[in-house]
Amino acid sequence: MLDENLDPFLIEVNHAPSFATDSNIDFQIKQMLIKDTFTLLNLSVTRKLRYKKEKNKIAKNRILTNRKEIISQEDKDRTKKLNNYARHKFEVNNCGHYEMLYPLVDKKNKVVGDINADYY
Repeated sequence: MLDENLDPFLIEVNHAPSFATDSNIDFQIKQMLIKDTFTLLNLSVTRKLRYKKEKNKIAKNRILTNRKEIISQEDKDRTKKLNNYARHKFEVNNCGHYEMLYPLVDKKNKVVGDINADYY
């Protein structure tokens, strides 16, 4: 929940929510919730394999050269900003029945926020 200053407050954490359905509307709501949640998580075997391959490449390079890859802070910041923007674009295009509270772009993909800001 958000207050008038947009400060977040945790209302409840349900570690074992019921996904049983007592009515058609209950079924529809829970079905959409689960579908939209998994869509936003963007889980896939391809992404997992790509991540593992990149981590193995970095580890192998470190073992073979006995040097850790040095990345400048500027490059790290640029990569983080690009990843944040890509993640935001994915979320905007895949939010399903969720509504963005702090959108970076509007529904016409017009930038309304600072793409260089740290959103995540």
